[in-house]
Amino acid sequence: MTVAEEVAAPPWHDAWMRWWRAVSDVDDERAMGRLRRFVLVVFVAGLVACAGESGSAPADPTLLPPNETQGPVGAAAAPPTTADLDGRPDAIEAPDPAAVPVTAVVTSTGRSPLPGFGEVRVDVVAADGTVLTSCLLLAETDAQSARGLMEVVDAELGGYDGMLFRFAADSNGGFYMRNTPQQLSIAYLDGAGAVVSTAVMDPCEDVDGCRSYPAAGPFRYAVEVPTAVGGVASIGLSPGATLRDSMTSCGAT
Repeated sequence: MTVAEEVAAPPWHDAWMRWWRAVSDVDDERAMGRLRRFVLVVFVAGLVACAGESGSAPADPTLLPPNETQGPVGAAAAPPTTADLDGRPDAIEAPDPAAVPVTAVVTSTGRSPLPGFGEVRVDVVAADGTVLTSCLLLAETDAQSARGLMEVVDAELGGYDGMLFRFAADSNGGFYMRNTPQQLSIAYLDGAGAVVSTAVMDPCEDVDGCRSYPAAGPFRYAVEVPTAVGGVASIGLSPGATLRDSMTSCGAT
């Protein structure tokens, strides 16, 4: 068609124009009432649509309490056993949980095992014959012995009374506290389980040059217990005491 040609109005055009003139005549009170009702209907319809959309949207995760994550209903949060102290890769990595020896696999209940470590039941016989039974975390592989209680911030050790280090042969030297945040008490024991010496070891960062705490003589075992819960004396390890290693987990019969 040419520019001068007129476009035929659609069938609804005249009806629409009559309605608009009727509702937009500001001098007509009835027209203004119809216009106000029209605006109100549109506003209410918009509110309904928004409410429907909000009801189907997921909850805002930023409203969760601090440190809480979404997961199965009733799922318990893991206890704060360890913590990355400096945000850098550790000089000594945590041991592989799959490498825990069969004899040390955790069988007891009511405790929170340290990942990568087993457990062992021990008896400590005091000089007067008194016997105290304890359940200790067990470090017996090279990886476990090298890691020990590094980065462990829980003085209760998840319900364990301490950690036993078991060596295949007599060792000399001592332990250090690299990357270990809490003060520990240590008892060195000979092949018969008798106390060789004890010491209190102070925390040190994950850096070279941390102080070593040597034993007074060759040792086959060592036991560490946080001083915050009484140190090695709390499980009976004092001069004249002897430790008996059951070689079994705490829940074994």
